[in-house]
Amino acid sequence: MVSRRALLEENCMQARRVDGNAERSQVVHGHVKNVTEYGAFVDSANRRLLHLTDLSWGRVKHPSDVVKPEQEVDVIILSLTRKSSAYRLD
Repeated sequence: MVSRRALLEENCMQARRVDGNAERSQVVHGHVKNVTEYGAFVDSANRRLLHLTDLSWGRVKHPSDVVKPEQEVDVIILSLTRKSSAYRLD
């Protein structure tokens, strides 16, 4: 039998290891998981937000004008936010 909590803890540990290896200016290959009004979420090893203002040099009205769900993309990490609350388990 597998504990749900043990599975969640393992997923969080994996996310921490992957985030620990990520560096600013690193190119990450992934695919667009979800498109919202303020940007797109790119799923590589972790899900990362690609903000609307970072999608193009020019003005973009909606992220769906530039990317579509499940589209493969290469993105450059501009900044990382590491918050311990992101890995909190209740």
